[in-house]
Amino acid sequence: MSDSGTYPAKSLTRYAAAVLAVAVAFACTVLTLPLSERSQLFLFLAAVVLSAWYGGSGPGLVATGLAAAAQLAFVEPPYGDDVVRTLLFL
Repeated sequence: MSDSGTYPAKSLTRYAAAVLAVAVAFACTVLTLPLSERSQLFLFLAAVVLSAWYGGSGPGLVATGLAAAAQLAFVEPPYGDDVVRTLLFL
């Protein structure tokens, strides 16, 4: 018997876990933003590392893209070098 029916579900679970990890990192970053001078990328980095470890390179790349997009789009930087920091993160 073939297990080909469960493979797409496993793959989808890995990508969903990557999106969830970035969402949790984003929520924690937004909640702690008033406590720090600038947004911190280490939570996004942890989400990317966990996504790549759990799901492989595909979910890791999805998590990287989502984290960078969230950082640039939703976190208002008071400093101009946050774009440079995000590029270094990538």
